[in-house]
Amino acid sequence: MTKTHSVRQNHKIKFLRYILRRKQCATLALIEVALFVMLSSFCIGAYFGYTIFNDQRIEIDNENAVIDRYAENITFAHCKFIEVTDFNTQFCKNRIGVVAFAYRYHALESDSDKTCLDINEQIYCHEYFIENTLFNPNPLLKSKEYQNGCPGFSNATLNGNNEDEKRIIPRNFNEFGNRSVVHIQELFIQCPKCIPDGPPTKENSGKNCFQKIKTQEKGWPWFGEHCKEGEIVDCSLLPTTATTSTTPSSDSSNLEMTTISERMTTLKIVRPQNMLSLLHEQQQIMSEMNDEF
Repeated sequence: MTKTHSVRQNHKIKFLRYILRRKQCATLALIEVALFVMLSSFCIGAYFGYTIFNDQRIEIDNENAVIDRYAENITFAHCKFIEVTDFNTQFCKNRIGVVAFAYRYHALESDSDKTCLDINEQIYCHEYFIENTLFNPNPLLKSKEYQNGCPGFSNATLNGNNEDEKRIIPRNFNEFGNRSVVHIQELFIQCPKCIPDGPPTKENSGKNCFQKIKTQEKGWPWFGEHCKEGEIVDCSLLPTTATTSTTPSSDSSNLEMTTISERMTTLKIVRPQNMLSLLHEQQQIMSEMNDEF
């Protein structure tokens, strides 16, 4: 036993003598570097571990605070909705900015529970433009060409517009400034087709009349779809028409009176050849009037 122990000591002594005779400083330096790397890795791991666990603890504390705050309020966690997967993107086609959004409607499976409501979910179509404020929500407010270029739309008057072709007005590119990204809906406007909606009506027995306007064909994009409701016109500039007094009667009686008035006007315009023909025509008109009444 003693011999075996002495042999082991001899081996250790030989190993130490071998190490100590060959660059002792370099060996100790490598050992110190290895210990330093191990200690640094442990400290870095401990720091990141503490940061992650601390963030999780703060998030849990915030959630617990919200739960405590709304503990007595009604939530929708118990409500059952009809599953909807696709968003409706109809407002993404011709709009831009905050008015362009996709939505999906979550309807309730049953209306029996009065604590549940339908949910309408919305997301923006062009988040990049909104985050970087690279859009004008309503170009109509800045573009003078848009305001005055379409008859019956915005500030432009109708003036008996009878255009059949579609009118397209381009945007003034100087209005974009230094912007490098624009949306197609900011580049031009297609005018709506506007026509008068019935005859003009007088306002407060004055000289002005109000002409209603209706949209025959929608424009593009969204702010140019519809014509304006109407415009004020000068009654003295309107063409004069023959007026007839009406009494409470059927529409057929009014039509008969209009027809007779037109015949009398025609009689005044067409000059007869002699007095006999004039008397004959007057008698014929009176007989027709008696038959119709």
